[in-house]
Amino acid sequence: MVACTVIYPSSDYFGASWIYLADQSGKTRCQLDAAVVKQATNLAQIFTISSSNAYSFLDLSSGLLEPGLERKMRRKRIINNSFYNELQERWYLENDHPVALLRAENALRKDWVASQIAPDQNILDIGCGAGFLANFLAEKGHTVTGIDLSETSLEVARLYDQTQSVEYIKASAYHLPFEKTKFDVVCATDVLEHLEYPERLIQEASRVLRPGGRFFFHTFNRTLASYVVVIKGVDWFVRNAPKNMHVYSLFIKPTELQKMCHSNGFNIENLRGFRPKILTKSFFRLLLTKKISTDFSFCFSSSLKTGYCGVAQKVRSHACYEKI
Repeated sequence: MVACTVIYPSSDYFGASWIYLADQSGKTRCQLDAAVVKQATNLAQIFTISSSNAYSFLDLSSGLLEPGLERKMRRKRIINNSFYNELQERWYLENDHPVALLRAENALRKDWVASQIAPDQNILDIGCGAGFLANFLAEKGHTVTGIDLSETSLEVARLYDQTQSVEYIKASAYHLPFEKTKFDVVCATDVLEHLEYPERLIQEASRVLRPGGRFFFHTFNRTLASYVVVIKGVDWFVRNAPKNMHVYSLFIKPTELQKMCHSNGFNIENLRGFRPKILTKSFFRLLLTKKISTDFSFCFSSSLKTGYCGVAQKVRSHACYEKI
């Protein structure tokens, strides 16, 4: 991972617009004056309105609001990737840090990834962190390599590798230390939004993938909904959330990711929305205690407004993929 220059939204991003609450069907049930939302001390008041009306999903995204949010980006911020070096075994143990949300995400995502992969594959996990996905795939019988820039995270990954078979290497996603067409599968989950140049990762993934190989990814959409849930929600409700763990301008719209993939020889086969389960006991426990319980969970969604994951197949080689 690398440091990058980004822009951060000002505190008055709601302006004078309306914010809508919708149910899962997408039908608008009521609207909240932005002034009311702006005066709320935290996101709990918004979710209280949602739960009192039996809404199952909060949609804070609007084609009118999102451009306004981006226009108001003024103060520059640097994304904080350094805190990963300080986690050590808290990767697997902490319940009042956003890393617990990563564990909950992986609990759903790992089975989905595994179900899409043929037996005995050679897999590369880019930005593997402490090995949540890499170690799981190794237990499924695959040959797995994980790369990350955090050596302390790699040490934890090796410690929790029950198979003792995963090869963990300190390396940059921009310059993978592998020959072309080495791998059958490349994964990049929870890493694209931490990079200033995510297309460089995608280009390198294409280079090291064999023809017909598959690229799995997960990232966040750049919408008002993702800003409220992924950035402000974590800041408000997770006790030890690092400052600038995520920054809005690095989030990636699905159309942007599709263009990056297509220009690097990939055909996206599937996109799935990905969000936390709300209106559950574990969700409200988080709001009250600022801790993530072991039963906190995520689910797939038809909406791509917050997070999304997908898989792409390498259908051709990029002529210049070795020149970046």
